Amino acid sequence: MDSNSELNKPNYINNMWLGNCFACSSTNKRGLKMKFFYDKEGISSRLKLHEDFCGFEGIAHGGIIATILDEIGAWTIFACLKKLAVTQDSRIKYLKPVYTNQLLKAEGKIINQNNTIITTHSIIKDDKSNILAECKNKWLCVSSEALAKISNIDIDRINKMVNRALETL
Repeated sequence: MDSNSELNKPNYINNMWLGNCFACSSTNKRGLKMKFFYDKEGISSRLKLHEDFCGFEGIAHGGIIATILDEIGAWTIFACLKKLAVTQDSRIKYLKPVYTNQLLKAEGKIINQNNTIITTHSIIKDDKSNILAECKNKWLCVSSEALAKISNIDIDRINKMVNRALETL
């Protein structure tokens, strides 16, 4: 996981998500607790998967890998474009085993966009920069109001979270 010193870097995205997201919430006891950092190319997250996230022993479950790739894409859109979006389509390639208890880096970037549809490319790399999995996602941009409606989270809470995170970008 990221060290506390990394969280003081100027490119750390202040994740104020008020929900219980499995991937990014700091309060989800069973979650991944992903932390995000941005630059002009996109965003990244460093993590080490616990053995509880295995499919086969010592190898991360494909659903966990898909979650990481999806989440890095969502935060790439938020950090780079200041927009909220929901997944419309995912094309994942599992290239090599993703081992648990190994330092990993997930990266995301925008590869195409128009008014309502955004395409991201996300990868997971090991500590030797080998690409282990990659994903091309299509996203539908949504308003805070639409997100509030589908998530049952109060619109004021969503706007508060968005505004706090935007302050760090």
